[in-house]
Amino acid sequence: MSGHETQDSDTWVKATDILGPAATLLGLVLAAIGFSASIPGISTILRPVSLALVLVVILFAGAALVACVASLQKSHIVLRAAIALFAMGWISLGVVVSLFLLGYAWGIQIFQIKIPQIAWLDVAQVLFGVLGIATAVVQLLIYANVRRRRRSQG
Repeated sequence: MSGHETQDSDTWVKATDILGPAATLLGLVLAAIGFSASIPGISTILRPVSLALVLVVILFAGAALVACVASLQKSHIVLRAAIALFAMGWISLGVVVSLFLLGYAWGIQIFQIKIPQIAWLDVAQVLFGVLGIATAVVQLLIYANVRRRRRSQG
């Protein structure tokens, strides 16, 4: 065993602890997609949100897979990664369902943002660039915080 694993890690982490709820949620999301496609008029809302729903499914499937690997390797670090994926899946699902309900209640046009046209500058690309840089900075801060905590514990 390596230094970051404990002898009793298999007594509290089992593959079914995350695999069962994740599989259930995957089934519910897929059933909701199928049901939503059959409702008249909902396809205008479902189409823009469908990629986000697929990403939610991938997050939960990834969490289930990583949890199984954590159980097989009896590794706390891999389990933490599975828990992080699981949390990201729930957060993403909450955002997607909220957007879906907002689009259904007030129409998909509430998501259309009017971006001014500037001849020499593409404002949409600048906004996405700024968002990408902000995301990278947040990730670096989280990484530095995790490293600082590990150093203080070890």
